[in-house]
Amino acid sequence: MNFKQTNLLNFYKKNNNDIATNSVSESVDNIIASPSKKKKKGTFVRNYNDDYIKYGFICFSSDSNDIPKPQCVLCSVILSNEAMKPAKLIRHLESKHKEFNNKPIDFFIRKGKELTAQKKVMSATSKVDYSLVKASYLVAFRIAKCKKPYNIGETLIKPCLLDVTSEFLGPSATKKMNDLPLSNDTISRRIIDISVDIEEQVIDKIKLSKWFSIQLDESTDVSQKAILLCYVRFIDFQTSEMCEDLLCCCELPSHTTGSEVFKRLNEYLKKNQLNWENCVSVCTDDAASMTGKYSGVVSRIKNVANIHFVHIHCIIHKQHLVAKKMSPDLNEVLTEAVKIINFIKCNALNSRLFLILCEEMGSENSHLLMHAEVR
Repeated sequence: MNFKQTNLLNFYKKNNNDIATNSVSESVDNIIASPSKKKKKGTFVRNYNDDYIKYGFICFSSDSNDIPKPQCVLCSVILSNEAMKPAKLIRHLESKHKEFNNKPIDFFIRKGKELTAQKKVMSATSKVDYSLVKASYLVAFRIAKCKKPYNIGETLIKPCLLDVTSEFLGPSATKKMNDLPLSNDTISRRIIDISVDIEEQVIDKIKLSKWFSIQLDESTDVSQKAILLCYVRFIDFQTSEMCEDLLCCCELPSHTTGSEVFKRLNEYLKKNQLNWENCVSVCTDDAASMTGKYSGVVSRIKNVANIHFVHIHCIIHKQHLVAKKMSPDLNEVLTEAVKIINFIKCNALNSRLFLILCEEMGSENSHLLMHAEVR
């Protein structure tokens, strides 16, 4: 073999080695890039056997399509479907309920029937008739609108419903109507739920409206509690109308100063995520706690409210204030009328005699309102 043939043979061997090396490296890269797929374990559902009752287990399934699971009749524990094996069921019986290990099969059958009956009773008691619940809320809403006592539901409304249904619809409807919850405590809870829902709806509408104005009135009720009423006016974008509603009714626990009123009102707005910067006006009377120059509620609201915030005096109070500036003749007549009305209202005997006088004269109105000075 000459020199040229030797070089040609070496070149051929070198190319073959490079091709083999590249093939091996490509195979290794492919193996690394695509790891071997593990063989998936097949899902196997074990069925319940009636013989498993001798181990203290019955079949548990919430519906027909649910996977059956073993449930112990002694402790009501529900095991997984994989535990549906005699060995695992026996192990549970011997480890958890060793004292019942030698009991006959009739014992476990009886326990299984008791557990099944218990589940049926619990299911029946927990099942809620939503039509009765809705009807209870509707009745509670009517009672709240008419401002009637809570016990009127069980003392008047429900007996009337039972009488009507027994006459028109028969015993079956009467039996169902008897399940209508209208007790005093139930009506109280229903009204609280309704009021909370209405409050949340009003607050959501205020947030959508962005701009709002409020009206404040602080007074003392018959139980000597200081109550702050806050009304709100806003734009309802669902109806494209200006709406007014009661925002809150807050109790002032101690003093009724401007700082206490503002503190209570500020806490309520913060709790419901309402911003003072969106408040454009407030309407109050001329009490010092409301309109004080430095510590009044209005001055405190101005510090945190919108830059275009304005204060408005109560319109009803304005009418009384304007009446004070009438001509002397008209003012004298008004003053005498107020004295006569207050003279009648301040005494019970005078009120009864005035009622008799109105009935004899055929007057439609027989009651008077006590006149009080306003600020």
